[in-house]
Amino acid sequence: MLRIFTLAVLVSGCTTATVPVSTSPAPLDPAAVTVARSTVSQRLRDPMSAQFRNERAYRTSAGDTIICGEVNARNGFGGYVGFHTFFTRQRSGVIVAGVLDRQSELIPRYAEIGCQRAASGQMMVSEV
Repeated sequence: MLRIFTLAVLVSGCTTATVPVSTSPAPLDPAAVTVARSTVSQRLRDPMSAQFRNERAYRTSAGDTIICGEVNARNGFGGYVGFHTFFTRQRSGVIVAGVLDRQSELIPRYAEIGCQRAASGQMMVSEV
């Protein structure tokens, strides 16, 4: 399920134009955080075990809200796997892009990259 979430974002990015937007830090909006947490939790094996930390928000010049943070949850054996970075972009309270990194040296860390770009003040986003 996690792979489908990441793949859907990557495929949608390939089929639409990307545009540059500026980003700036924003206060955490409880409604946006709830949407981000719900979306990320749905991609976990055990959604009820999700633990979130280091959440931060950014606002794009296009009016989107970006929520970045880390999530830890139980795996199929019942043990916690460690914190993974997540990235969501919302427009009018609806997720239009999202990535949850997995801990592997072989898989690019797209969520971490997205969060770093949002923090830098400039990034490319797909038009939706």
